[in-house]
Amino acid sequence: MAICKNRKIIYIHPSKCAGKTIENAIFGFKEGSKSDHKSLYDYSKIVDIEDYFVFTTIRNPWKRMVSMFFDIIYRTVPGRYIESDFNNAIRAIKKNNGFVPLVG
Repeated sequence: MAICKNRKIIYIHPSKCAGKTIENAIFGFKEGSKSDHKSLYDYSKIVDIEDYFVFTTIRNPWKRMVSMFFDIIYRTVPGRYIESDFNNAIRAIKKNNGFVPLVG
């Protein structure tokens, strides 16, 4: 969870937008730790978000899509590209309104 109650900071971590790097730098998360990608609504159930500095990051949409695509491909079999993988990636993106579900 990317929240620091002492410093009153919340980071909303969108997928494929350098979030782990930011979490490592600001919150001291260890490399390889799992991010939970909570929404602002999720945090509002935990703390009064009006008291917190809340921020997020964005990325060029095309670069983000390419990153999501290769993440799906290489998570399946490293070093492999198959047309059906590309089609599955596009279907996953469309099904989830532009987001690829995280597989852990």
